[in-house]
Amino acid sequence: MSARAVRPRRKPITGAERRQAIVESLADDEQVIFYDGFDDAITGLTEMQPSRNQRLVTYDYDKLVRCCRQQGMTEDEAVEYLEFNTIGAWVGELTPIVVRVLRIER
Repeated sequence: MSARAVRPRRKPITGAERRQAIVESLADDEQVIFYDGFDDAITGLTEMQPSRNQRLVTYDYDKLVRCCRQQGMTEDEAVEYLEFNTIGAWVGELTPIVVRVLRIER
């Protein structure tokens, strides 16, 4: 039997760290919009056509709901809040994108 090196488990990146990494990756003249209080639901940053020179912050829908639930909302309250105040709110061309991640069970 050969000994196998055990890698230490990496500490998961926090939402605040993910947000900071996005801010640090932006060009000086580039701006993005974040949803306040939902850093733990950030999934990343879009890459758009170079001619548009615009990127958008992306969020995981289920994680947005989880963030609301952690603040004491029921599932229905969280969905209603998000649909009206977050996902349904157009704040211009930099409005973040919300993605429903497919979770397929076999």
